[in-house]
Amino acid sequence: MKNVALIFGCIFLFFGRSTAQSQLLSLEFSDASFTRNVNLTFHQSLFKESFALYGGVKYLFNSNKLFLGSIVGITNGDPDERYIFYQPLSETMRERLGLKIGTEISLLKNDDRSEIIGFYDFQFSRVELMAVNGGIDAQGNLVATTFPFHPGGANIYEHYIGIGVRHKILDRVYLKLTASAGVFKLKNEIDIKWNGHDQIPTNWSFSRMFSIGCEYSLRKTK
Repeated sequence: MKNVALIFGCIFLFFGRSTAQSQLLSLEFSDASFTRNVNLTFHQSLFKESFALYGGVKYLFNSNKLFLGSIVGITNGDPDERYIFYQPLSETMRERLGLKIGTEISLLKNDDRSEIIGFYDFQFSRVELMAVNGGIDAQGNLVATTFPFHPGGANIYEHYIGIGVRHKILDRVYLKLTASAGVFKLKNEIDIKWNGHDQIPTNWSFSRMFSIGCEYSLRKTK
């Protein structure tokens, strides 16, 4: 992760010397399937502003979102299955901070007022997890069967592809709305098993993300 951040940093410094390209500072709130965060990123446009790179940090909020983990049968032949649900639970500043990097491409632009963009977004964070065992009732609701427990820390890797709209509302100030879909994965610090099943799945899981925020233009195009 440090190498990826270093590469992006070098690109920003190299192209940042060019006054012919625009630069944006973006502050957004993002709601994803498993986490919520506010992120601050720096955007550097390239290739006559048809393409941009961005990178920055995000701050995670604790939420009541639960992620369905592995399915564990209580007994052989029992139609009821016990489920493992996970919830991010960060307490320290280190656990709340994460990395966000990506690319943007301009799909349609209306002068300097509005723009439709496509983007790829990668996020990394390390959080503490809270887990609870339970079942699913006839209505599809979680029924907890044990007290919550803490399986330890985990790394979260997220990849998204999406589309967004950027609209100018004031001089150098833009409103930005995005929607995206992708995958995320939890990587636990230690392998925890129950009856031979991984407590935290190693497979990628589907995720969606919606974001809203404001951007400030640091440099106008010549």
